[in-house]
Amino acid sequence: MDTTDQLASVCCLITAEAPAPEGRFFAVDGFLPEAARRGDCCVLLPSQDGTRARELLAAGFARVLLGEAALRDAQTVAELAAGFGPERIGVLAPVKRMQVSWIMDSESNADFKVMRPSLCEPSWEILTGSGVRTGTLAGWWIGEMLKLGAGSVVIQVDIVDDADMNIAAGLMEEYGARLWFSPLEQTEPPIDDLIRFGKISQIVLPQVVFTAYLGNLEREREAGERQAQLGHA
Repeated sequence: MDTTDQLASVCCLITAEAPAPEGRFFAVDGFLPEAARRGDCCVLLPSQDGTRARELLAAGFARVLLGEAALRDAQTVAELAAGFGPERIGVLAPVKRMQVSWIMDSESNADFKVMRPSLCEPSWEILTGSGVRTGTLAGWWIGEMLKLGAGSVVIQVDIVDDADMNIAAGLMEEYGARLWFSPLEQTEPPIDDLIRFGKISQIVLPQVVFTAYLGNLEREREAGERQAQLGHA
């Protein structure tokens, strides 16, 4: 089911055996819907290869999003986009904040040594499908994948502070509607803040989180109706 408010489109991500929701949705390979719903389903492939992607596209799934396969061989993205169209090809980018180390700098000034950070500003790095840090800058990698023909990117990330929010807003400013954001591990992502401060317009929520989100929307709607009725009383 697509739930759209004034600012964001929110879709469901199927990660276990469960009925497919109405409308467009995402699913992890291994928990795919019946044949009749393939045209509504975008499939996440965290570690599967290009061969599996081709099988799914030929079977009629709306879109595949490659994870480790794109990290190992970026040309896989270009080849799939050329063969099936960019609108059916995307990449999956699980990310975490890049860790900062301190380095002794003796080159910038010969008279004394100073400690400098390895990063000038907060950044995200790409993870493998099993969560291993790669050291690959997420912003750069996402841009390269889009240049190669990927039509969309699902960024899996836990937004925990203003620095993360600023990174998200910067990516949205650069790539806009080609980006979807999804929590990496969070069970209660700050959805309102993501929309307001992160400028995020498309969100993918795991099914349990998605169901809770819909429940909150319904309660807010009912509360608004009650308030309106009291105002007219």
